[in-house]
Amino acid sequence: MSLVSALGALTAAAEVLVKPAMVEATKASLQDVLDALDADHFRHNAPIASHSFGSASSGTELSHHHSLAQQIVADTLDGINDDIAAFVTNVTKSAQILLDIDGTSADDLKKRTAVLEQFDYLQHHSHGESNNQETRDGLENGGNA
Repeated sequence: MSLVSALGALTAAAEVLVKPAMVEATKASLQDVLDALDADHFRHNAPIASHSFGSASSGTELSHHHSLAQQIVADTLDGINDDIAAFVTNVTKSAQILLDIDGTSADDLKKRTAVLEQFDYLQHHSHGESNNQETRDGLENGGNA
C-alpha cells in the first residue's frame, strides 16, 4: 500500500459526519420543549384565588403556601428554559466547530496528499535512479559508460 493510499484510508476513517438536517431537527425539538415549558403561561394560568380556600385561617395559610409553590415551579421553569436555550446554542456552536474542523482537516489532508503524490511520483520517476540503472545495464552488456 502506497503512502497516498494509506492517507486516503486514514482520511475516510477519521471523518466526522455532522448532518445539518439533524442539528436543525434537534433545535426544532428543543424549541418545542421551550414553548411547552412557558413559565409566563404557567404564572398566568396556575394561580388560585385566595378565597377559593375558604375564609378560615387554614385557607389563608394554604393559599399562601400554594402561591409560594407556584413561584418555585415558575422560577424552576425559567431556569429550565435558560438551560435548554443554552443547550440549543451549544448544539449549534458544536456542529459549526465540527464542520469547520472537517473542512480544515479535509483541506489539510488534500495538501498532504498532494505532497505525498509528489514524493510518490519522484519515487517512480527518479532520473538519478533511471540513469544509474541505464549505466549499470550498459556496463553489464559490455558497453562503455
